[in-house]
Amino acid sequence: MFPTVKIRLENCAPESIYYVFLDVIPVDDRRYRYVYNKSSWLTAGKAEPAPESRIYMHPDSPFPGRQLGAQVISFEKAKLTNSDVDRTGHVTGVKFDAQVSAEDPRCPARKIEPDAELQGGPQEG
Repeated sequence: MFPTVKIRLENCAPESIYYVFLDVIPVDDRRYRYVYNKSSWLTAGKAEPAPESRIYMHPDSPFPGRQLGAQVISFEKAKLTNSDVDRTGHVTGVKFDAQVSAEDPRCPARKIEPDAELQGGPQEG
């Protein structure tokens, strides 16, 4: 995905385990194209209705909390597709040709408590 989404998470519990996700949503009802030599997005018309989003889990998840605060997490392997039936883990529903809709990437993280298996699964964190 270009430009690559890079994040740093702070205030994570060092001994906890976190899964990190990327969720891409349109910022408005306009289409945009990225101008590489200007490193900026330009308006390119009205966008199609936004499809239901699908989150992308970082392929290196889970992360220990102490690692998240010490390094930048890059989503350089994330791929965008306009196929609604994609089964390869790509972020689906983003229409693009020569023009790409601008997106607002969200990167939620889920903390897994040390005894999560005994409690029935991950805890929101």
